[in-house]
Amino acid sequence: MKKNILLFLLKLNINFFLNCICIGWIIALISYLMNKTILCISSSVFVVSCLIFYLLKIKYNNNNKLKNKKNKKFISLNNEKIFEKENNIVCKFEKKENTLISKDTILKGDVIVKNNIHISGKIYGNIEAKENVIYILQTGIIEGNLLAKEIIIDGKVNGICQSSILDILEYGKLFGIIKCDIVTIKKGGKFIGKSENLEIEESKILKKNKIYSKKESENKLIKNSI
Repeated sequence: MKKNILLFLLKLNINFFLNCICIGWIIALISYLMNKTILCISSSVFVVSCLIFYLLKIKYNNNNKLKNKKNKKFISLNNEKIFEKENNIVCKFEKKENTLISKDTILKGDVIVKNNIHISGKIYGNIEAKENVIYILQTGIIEGNLLAKEIIIDGKVNGICQSSILDILEYGKLFGIIKCDIVTIKKGGKFIGKSENLEIEESKILKKNKIYSKKESENKLIKNSI
C-alpha cells in the first residue's frame, strides 16, 4: 500500500510539489507571525516532506530518462543490424541483375542477354542466355528457340529448348524439342514433342566435325597428288 502511494506521488507533476512547497512556506510564515506554533510546525513539516518528494521526483525523472536513452540506443542498434542485413540481401540481388519482360510487352526478333531473364510478356523469336536462367512466368508466351544454362517454364513455349536443366512448372506448357541433361515436369505441367539428350547432340556435332576434317584432309591429298 505504501509503495503504491509513493509511486502515485512520484508520478505527479513536479510543479505540484513546487506549488505545495510555496503554499506551505507561506502558511508557516503567517502562522509564525501570528504566534500559532502548532500550525507553524505542521506547515513546516509539510514543506520539508514536499521538498523531499520534490527531490525524489527529480531523481525518478532522471532514472526514467536514462532508461529511455538505453532503450532508444538498443532499438537503434537493432535497427542498424536489420538495415545491414537488408542491405546485404539487396547487394546479393544487385550482383545478379535480372532482365524483366513485363506482361504487356510484345517483342519480335531474337533476344540475347548476359544475365537472367524473367518473361511475363510475349516474344516471337529466339532467346539466348548461355550461362544464365530463362524463366517464363505464367503469362509468358514464347514462339522460338531457347538456349540457356537453366530454363524454367511456367508459361507457354513453342520451340526448341536447349539447356543443362529444364523445369516445367504447374502451369508450364512446352511444344517442341527438348535438348537437356536434366528434365523435371511438375504436376499440371505439359510437354508435347521430342526429347533429345544434350550429350548425344554434342557427340553428333563432334562426329560431324571429324567427318568434315577427314574430307578436308582427303581433298588436300588429292590436290597434292595432282
